[in-house]
Amino acid sequence: RAPQPLRYHWLVQRGHDVTVYTSNIPKTKKYEVIDGVKIHRFNSIGSPFNNQIVPEMFIKLLNNADFEVIHAHGHLQLTTNFAAISSLKNKIPLIITSHGTVQYKNWREYVNLIYNRTLGKWTLLQSDRVIALSPSQANYLQKFGVKNTEIIPNGTNLISSDLNFNSNEFRKKFGLNDETILLYVGGLIPRKGINYLIDAMMNVKSNSFLFIVGDVLQGHSDYKEKLLTQIKDKKIKNIIFTGNIDDDKLKETYLAADIFVLPSLSEGLPTVLLEAMAYNKATVATNIPGNSDLITNNENGILVQPENPDEIAKAINLLIDDPHKRETFGQNACEKIDLMYSWDKISDDIEKVYNNIVK
Repeated sequence: RAPQPLRYHWLVQRGHDVTVYTSNIPKTKKYEVIDGVKIHRFNSIGSPFNNQIVPEMFIKLLNNADFEVIHAHGHLQLTTNFAAISSLKNKIPLIITSHGTVQYKNWREYVNLIYNRTLGKWTLLQSDRVIALSPSQANYLQKFGVKNTEIIPNGTNLISSDLNFNSNEFRKKFGLNDETILLYVGGLIPRKGINYLIDAMMNVKSNSFLFIVGDVLQGHSDYKEKLLTQIKDKKIKNIIFTGNIDDDKLKETYLAADIFVLPSLSEGLPTVLLEAMAYNKATVATNIPGNSDLITNNENGILVQPENPDEIAKAINLLIDDPHKRETFGQNACEKIDLMYSWDKISDDIEKVYNNIVK
């Protein structure tokens, strides 16, 4: 879900001229202006490794020397490679925000390794500044010889009045009474570890209900069917897939949830975890870089080992049985996000990077 073009409206509010180039996935308007942000969407002709190929964007970047700064997201993206080539040709400063690594298996792992040691490494070293989302990610980038790093996390802004949300209508809509509401938010892709969460639900207390919010991403069209088959084969009844939902409904779902679960195998600094913590939720997440940068175990959440349904179930059951612990973890999580991860603070840090690069 990151980067979302609307997150750049704060730059417009500070007097900057912001243009976003992105792929037309999912298909929507080719061009529009939202909150002052000019958004150009280009057709994708394929997505190997969930990586959009957008030649039209590459041509546009090469032929446009009007930008003062290019800010690309994801050092594993072909679009970032395009941005690096454009930066070199047009002599425009380049900033790359690295959104973490991706783990693959079988032959894909070797392709990823070759990319990281060749084109990926060149792209990182071509940039004038690399933004890491967390200290652990900055340490990882040092393996590629990247020294010009800044640590600036993702952020989220919570409207405190949202916390007064009454979940009764939400529960009524889904026929729920006093069940504990569990929530996962994110794409339906293998590295998110949803299959392990589904296995965990076999041992989670029966007075619970899991909402899985999100949908398949291009390149993983069969993954949802695999998950649905897994649920059917194991006769699990208390799971619902909502698909993608709009921001207002997503906010309601966060607020209605009792426990947020993120069973990922790899992450950058997950926006969904930031959001859940900002909404005062106790969280269960895998003990991997990114998650562990946000969660202090048994203080504002519980960390479990990846690919371990038993640990996931044990942690969820602990929080189901202890409402006081849920409330304490949620309050601690919200305080941490408010202190360290507000968009107001982060926008200041990013703007400083822009100004220094231009100077």
